[in-house]
Amino acid sequence: MSEILCEWLNEEVKLSRSVVPGSLSEEFSTGYLLGELLHKYGLQDDFNKFSQSRAANAKLNNFSLLEPTLHLLGVQFNENVAHSIMIGKHGAATKLLYELYIALEKKKNKAHWSSYGSNETCSTCKAQDYWKCFISRAFEIFNITSG
Repeated sequence: MSEILCEWLNEEVKLSRSVVPGSLSEEFSTGYLLGELLHKYGLQDDFNKFSQSRAANAKLNNFSLLEPTLHLLGVQFNENVAHSIMIGKHGAATKLLYELYIALEKKKNKAHWSSYGSNETCSTCKAQDYWKCFISRAFEIFNITSG
């Protein structure tokens, strides 16, 4: 699972630092990269208040800023989860990232599919024809190659 998450973070999200499966606990322990991830999805407007410092008070500040956004997304997050990530507990950051990936993909897909049936241009992929967009996306999701 870590490999898939790293591919998503490095290739699709394009975080400011490249991450590898063995480094997730350390890289995400400050909360900074979580803030950057949510900012890239347009969900963390106060990202300028985040710190890259590894000091305890900086970590607490970052995770305090993350809490409302994570709850808004329906991601399981509380003091215990934050503490586990801050101390680098094995698997804690990976679990949160997986939940975030699912929540963000649902949000993205919901926004993408919500306009089908109208005559407007799809705001996500800019397709002029929603049916064509629907078929194209279905091929992509189910990994179908044409012809």
